[in-house]
Amino acid sequence: MKRYLCTLLSPIDNFLSSIPEWIVNLAMRLVIFNIFWKSVQTKITGLTVADQHLAFWNLTDSAYFQFYEFESSLLANDWTPILATYGEFFLSLMILFGIFTRFAALGLLIMIMTIQFLAVPEAWWTLHIYWTLIVIYLMKHGGGKVSLDNLLLKR
Repeated sequence: MKRYLCTLLSPIDNFLSSIPEWIVNLAMRLVIFNIFWKSVQTKITGLTVADQHLAFWNLTDSAYFQFYEFESSLLANDWTPILATYGEFFLSLMILFGIFTRFAALGLLIMIMTIQFLAVPEAWWTLHIYWTLIVIYLMKHGGGKVSLDNLLLKR
């Protein structure tokens, strides 16, 4: 039975093993970029190019309001929405282009853990665990072959 299963599954295993690492890496970067980029788009307004808000300095009122609705007094201040918005904007762009990817992934991990423990603790198994696994992967592997890191560092 074991030999039969190995023979049957061997072509599938060979195919899956042949998926290039750069595709997996790029997919991880695109997924986590998309999550945080969509979030930051709800927090900024002005200077819009191709339906994307780029005025990271121009926070909406709702960007401030969402931090005051949490019970944690650590989040309810004027600096938290600014730092969170700048983090979502710049760290997600760094992930997208693969520039200082490990540093950017660490920054996103800090944001995820802050959201998890201070804002939305019930979201661990529905969202945050997946985001955490993606950024840990990026912290370990960096930007991969299709990244500015690879172009600049020539590893």
